[in-house]
Amino acid sequence: MWPPRAFLGAAGLSVAGVVLLTQGGGFTTPSSGDLLMLLAALARTVHVLAMARIKSVQSADALPLTTVQLGGAVAVFAVLAAAPGTGPAPWTVAAGFGPREWAALVFLSVFCTLFAFFAQMWAVRRTSPSRVSLLLGTEPLWAATVGIAIGGERLGVVGLLGGALVLAGTMWGRRSVAGQGERRRGRTA
Repeated sequence: MWPPRAFLGAAGLSVAGVVLLTQGGGFTTPSSGDLLMLLAALARTVHVLAMARIKSVQSADALPLTTVQLGGAVAVFAVLAAAPGTGPAPWTVAAGFGPREWAALVFLSVFCTLFAFFAQMWAVRRTSPSRVSLLLGTEPLWAATVGIAIGGERLGVVGLLGGALVLAGTMWGRRSVAGQGERRRGRTA
């Protein structure tokens, strides 16, 4: 079943906003890193939809399922890291880590991976996958905010317009999903 047209329009507006936000300094040819980010976004979309639709996932306890997700991610990335041409092996790099690097690795592992898996699963069980995806779609805004606040990046008029479009698309999409839910409840009442 396709999402409502309003939702697709909102998603398109948000995508246009991300394009403007990321290309605010001038349009460039996408790099391999850009393409990897697009693949990651596609993988996240599939992940959210699978979590929302697979009955065994919906009924599973969140902590063991998060452990399985984390283990799966570690296995996939260990295989990818061992591929030829990807640079030094992770264990070779880790051997040179000091306390600061280990603390950063633990922080990223616990808060940016483990907590993210757990929170995403919790959210999908309490709302629709469309709403979760819309809210996750604001990630570029948070990345830009951190880049500006910490990284000293500058956001021009085009980038600001892109950020505004992401927010407008997210709000429009949330309203269209909420309206769709109200129409469904009205039909079943």
